[in-house]
Amino acid sequence: MLMAGVTDPPSQDERWGFAVWASLAAVVLIAGLCFAVLIGRCSQPRQKPRAEEVALACRAVRRAAEIYQALGESEAHCPTLDDLVRDKKIESGKVQDLWGTRYLIECLDAGIRVISAGPDRTRGTADDIHDP
Repeated sequence: MLMAGVTDPPSQDERWGFAVWASLAAVVLIAGLCFAVLIGRCSQPRQKPRAEEVALACRAVRRAAEIYQALGESEAHCPTLDDLVRDKKIESGKVQDLWGTRYLIECLDAGIRVISAGPDRTRGTADDIHDP
């Protein structure tokens, strides 16, 4: 005889089903957390490798400008990026840094210097990258 408000205890099948669903929920939760951590790590900025890559590109532009002057193109004239592209010293796709800003070529008494504005895209700030 059943009393009002009292139910039978869950059967073995019902307990097994609950355990399976609870285990599945735990696996999904752990997988979601792992995915979130992975996405967070992959989306962090890679400033140092990018800065090294841009420094190498600055060096390549500087060398192209030095070759431009050494071959007598115009030693008195500080070459521009357009000069280097026109005379096929660099490719037209190599005149911008990784952040889309054109390199700046400066001719100083000590030699040629090439500057990238860096990640903030503003010249004259602490994150500028240059060679030398």
